[in-house]
Amino acid sequence: MKKKLTILDVAKIAKVSKSTVSRALSGQGRIGRQTKNKIIELTKKINFIPSANARRMRCKFNELIGVIIKDFCNPFYMEFLKLLEEKTYRRGFTILTVASNDDIEKEKNLMQLMARHEVGWLITIPHGSLFRELIKYSSMMNIIVLNSLVTSKKFITVCIDNEKAFEDGVEYIYKSGYKLPSLALSSPVIDISEARIRGFLNGVKKYYNQKFDFIKNNLVFKTEGEGKNGGIEIIKKELYKKTDCIFAVNDITAIGIIEECNRKKISIPEKFGLLGFDNVPSAEYVSPKLSSIGQPLDEMTDYILKIICNEEKKSKIFSTQIINRETMVLF
Repeated sequence: MKKKLTILDVAKIAKVSKSTVSRALSGQGRIGRQTKNKIIELTKKINFIPSANARRMRCKFNELIGVIIKDFCNPFYMEFLKLLEEKTYRRGFTILTVASNDDIEKEKNLMQLMARHEVGWLITIPHGSLFRELIKYSSMMNIIVLNSLVTSKKFITVCIDNEKAFEDGVEYIYKSGYKLPSLALSSPVIDISEARIRGFLNGVKKYYNQKFDFIKNNLVFKTEGEGKNGGIEIIKKELYKKTDCIFAVNDITAIGIIEECNRKKISIPEKFGLLGFDNVPSAEYVSPKLSSIGQPLDEMTDYILKIICNEEKKSKIFSTQIINRETMVLF
């Protein structure tokens, strides 16, 4: 049987040290580009395939990527996972996904679980109170934080600016000619929701009457229902009668509003305008089609893959885009 080549064999053939070969293959540490390219070309020529154990010892990461999301029912997370899994699989990685269901104690346990499974990378949207807990594990696995502007040397952030995105959304509502916008929230109100509330309130203060208190005048609709049920509740309680445009905290809530309006034969946008957030795939298939603010998931997952493959090392904030469909009109 032919002897399997080792990293030491590669070093001898290339006439470099074992550590130099390790740096070339892992992409970590200082090494000249010419030397790195020479070693990589050599490994292709002699068909050298590093063992999984060797890769784990050389690199700070392995092929297993852990992902902690809030829940499996949210189409935004499902679209993100679909794109991430497709792209990472082509590069030889495997995704391990779990959901915290917005349970802080469960989220802490899931972080510990990922560390025990020796995942190379952890991708997560942590609860605001868990950043210190998350940093504890940064010596055991590389960490990418989604949709949070919190920065640290211990992890890389890939996100949008939720506060700015909602302020921009209010500007779009204002320029469309609506006079009295409202904000629709569904339970639970998480850290991202709070940033979106701030953005909405900043926007109405900037573009509308600065002395008008949108909270005291009950134009920030907080519901007991989750997701679609929150949107349904807004229509059942006839809160829409207070406003001429509803800005929903996410598309799921907005789709709940559309479905209940269809049941009650309330016409959108004739009765009121409706703007969602996230631009989930189903936004295009409801009737009327939902106008929304989209997060660039394709670009974001491309960038995450570059981080994992050591092609990028910096945090990045991505811009959002307004997609006008049928639930908003220009006056």
